Amino acid sequence: MRRALVLLLCLGLLAALAAGCQKPAQKPEAPQPETSGLTSSDRRVISDKLSKQAKQVEGVQNATVVLTEVDSEAVVPSPTPGETQVKGLVAMVGVTVKANADENQVKEAVRKKLKAADSRVTNVLVTTDPNLIRKINDVAAGLIEGQPFQSMKDDIDAINQQIKKDNPGP
Repeated sequence: MRRALVLLLCLGLLAALAAGCQKPAQKPEAPQPETSGLTSSDRRVISDKLSKQAKQVEGVQNATVVLTEVDSEAVVPSPTPGETQVKGLVAMVGVTVKANADENQVKEAVRKKLKAADSRVTNVLVTTDPNLIRKINDVAAGLIEGQPFQSMKDDIDAINQQIKKDNPGP
């Protein structure tokens, strides 16, 4: 009887030790917002929406949009739970204009349409320069492939500076 009791205690102790050594189940990591408060997914969705809006402008053959912010301190809580609201989004738009269209009118129409399309967009920088369009396309492709926004920040800042030379302020 005593052996059975000792054996039972040992088995109980082993079971308790085995249960205590297990690691707790880890939750899958949710996409973390980047320093801007926008996740990569948010950026892609907004950029895609704005690109489609730009393509609707008469005279636009193709358009690519990359988003950045006026100020990284502009992240504020959203009135909608679970969402992040960023004030001061800048849409950098590379636009290919159709041959018979007035370039300046198309750029202004794109600027107005994109500002109206999303209240978070405070400035729209539009370029028709083929070199800048290529750079915007490269950055957009990198973001679509999953490269972190922060890793492309230098390229985005350089494009932003070049494009600002040809665009009026907000």
